[in-house]
Amino acid sequence: MLRWTCSFDMFHQSSSFLQHLPYLDACFKETLRLHPPGPLLLPHRAVQTCEVMGYRIPRNTQVLVNMWAIARDSKIWDDPSSFKPERFINSKFDNKGKKFEYIPFGSGRRICAGEPLASGLFR
Repeated sequence: MLRWTCSFDMFHQSSSFLQHLPYLDACFKETLRLHPPGPLLLPHRAVQTCEVMGYRIPRNTQVLVNMWAIARDSKIWDDPSSFKPERFINSKFDNKGKKFEYIPFGSGRRICAGEPLASGLFR
């Protein structure tokens, strides 16, 4: 099966070989979870005063998202410091920044411009 899936012709005829290798895709996602490209996402500025998780964030405060800490939060991930690609098999996590538990490239309007390039190398 692996020989058919990774054949020379398939790599040159189609760039979407990863759909046939779900464990490799899961390893890619797990690697990005444990070692995000940027441990701190780009700074954001609060446009208005708001409250997040009980903390008051004043207007014009610069906010940094600690992706490294989110990826190792035991409230979100089972055994967060272990490399377990199985957690991504049949999951809805992707690199597009829709699930805030897994945002290795950021999310929203400021998602990393390199995300399509990085994902395209494997998809």
